[in-house]
Amino acid sequence: KTYYKEDFIAATMSTELTNSTKLREFIEELKKLKIEIVKPSINNCFADFRAIKRKIVYGLGAIKNVGFEAISNIVNERESNGPFNSFTDFVNRVNIKDVNKLQLEGLVKAGVFDEFDKDRNKILNSIPKIIQKIKNINEDKNNHQTNLFADQENNQTEFEFLPSIPWKQKELLSEEFKSLGFYLTNHPLNE
Repeated sequence: KTYYKEDFIAATMSTELTNSTKLREFIEELKKLKIEIVKPSINNCFADFRAIKRKIVYGLGAIKNVGFEAISNIVNERESNGPFNSFTDFVNRVNIKDVNKLQLEGLVKAGVFDEFDKDRNKILNSIPKIIQKIKNINEDKNNHQTNLFADQENNQTEFEFLPSIPWKQKELLSEEFKSLGFYLTNHPLNE
């Protein structure tokens, strides 16, 4: 296998998962080198940074308050049973020990669920309800119970979000900054 500079960069970034200042420097350097960064995604990223097809895939373990072990377990679920098809699929498959309020907030603010729903505020406002739903699903699994109202094929009930007002670009970037420690998808001054 040929060892590209992207492989080295990804490996080095993975050693700095908890250092957002250092990661910000790496991201700025990657932009200068015109190396594409795959934005945080629940289906396309891993716990650590990876170089795939000469792109740097964002390490979800670097998101504030998420935790490397918890996100590794979620990624293992995805790798074992296929990509998450929807936010409802994520809620139905994740283990309650791998998600708490702070972890979900970090993931939502970083945009890992944007492929399912771009309204991050809607998901963020529903986190207490999401946590309760995951607990109920996990308890049912542990008690070997099924839901009479669930989709019979995959035993999933659709998740109903609480009403919210979508964030404007400035709010979205502010929340993203809080979870990553830097601006990744855009910058407020670009407006």
